[in-house]
Amino acid sequence: MGDNDCFLIFDVSDPSTPKKINSLEMDVEAFAIKDNYAYIPNCDRELAVVDLTIPNRAHKVLEVYIGNCSRDICINGNYAYIANLYDGLIVVDISDPRDAKEAGRSIDSDTYVRYTAVAVKDNYAFLAKDGESIAILEISPKGDSL
Repeated sequence: MGDNDCFLIFDVSDPSTPKKINSLEMDVEAFAIKDNYAYIPNCDRELAVVDLTIPNRAHKVLEVYIGNCSRDICINGNYAYIANLYDGLIVVDISDPRDAKEAGRSIDSDTYVRYTAVAVKDNYAFLAKDGESIAILEISPKGDSL
């Protein structure tokens, strides 16, 4: 869980008494977890990749520059889809978490729109625009294009 200044890690083996076991100082806007890695986009213009293999020794293994502030993330297959506040959709290939790379982006020319949330279903990405409308983008099954 994050509180914007820290990524907090809890042991929830007993859900009635979760215990904080680690924290990492970083800007946290959202996060998604796949396998033993957390993917954390933020307003520091990066996607942080955190190794959670040993939760009490979790550590950042990579920062991928994505530009501007990012508000949300979802993972589908080997790709992280990020709602970048002013740039739209950014796709990052996470097939190798320690060597994640940007795979594509769709930039909206409307500089007054803020993208705040993202979801992916089948070959479509859905981006919330200022909480008032959505953008629907067709994406390829392999993430090769937007």
